[in-house]
Amino acid sequence: MPGYLIPDIYRQYYLTGQASEMLARVFYHNLQDIVSMPLLAARMARQFDCPTYDDGFAGVRCYRAALERSSARDHQVLALRELSLLFKRLGWRDEAAELWEEWVTTVSGEDLTPYVELAKYHEWRTGDLASARGWAAWALRIAEGMPGGFTRDEVLRELRHRLGRIERKLSGVPTEPDGAGGEPEGL
Repeated sequence: MPGYLIPDIYRQYYLTGQASEMLARVFYHNLQDIVSMPLLAARMARQFDCPTYDDGFAGVRCYRAALERSSARDHQVLALRELSLLFKRLGWRDEAAELWEEWVTTVSGEDLTPYVELAKYHEWRTGDLASARGWAAWALRIAEGMPGGFTRDEVLRELRHRLGRIERKLSGVPTEPDGAGGEPEGL
C-alpha cells in the first residue's frame, strides 16, 4: 500500500462510512508497523550503543549518536525529526528550535515540519511575529508545490490560517486564541 494513498482512503471512509478492502489493508499495514517498532528500536539501540529504555535522556543520546554517525539524508532527517520532537515533549523548546533550524539549513526538503514548528515557536514562544510570518510563508510556498489532493488542501488551509492570524497580530488586530491558554495544543 503506497503511503500517499492512505489519506484519501481514510477520507473516503469518513465520507461514506463504508469500510473497503483498501481500508483493511491500511489497518493491516499500521498493525505491522506497531508490531515491528520494538524490534526496530532494539536494533537501532544496539547499532548506536544506546540503552533500550528511554527516559528522555537516553533517547537524546541515541538520536545525537545517529546524527553524528549517519551521512544518509533520510537518516539525518529522521534523527532530526525525532530528536527535535523529543526536545519539544521534554519542554526544551529552545533546543528543539535550534534543531529545526539545523534541519532546514542542512537537509532541507519537502517536509514542512521544521518550518511549521519554527513558525509556532516564534509566534507563541518568542513573540517574534516577523520570524513566525517568514517561516509560515516559507512552509506555504513549499506546500503550494506539493501534488494535489486532500492532504495538500488540508495543509494549505492550515498554513493560510496560521499566516492570516500572524498577519492580523502584526497589524494589531485582536485574534482569537486557537487553544487553551492562547496557544495551540501540543506546542
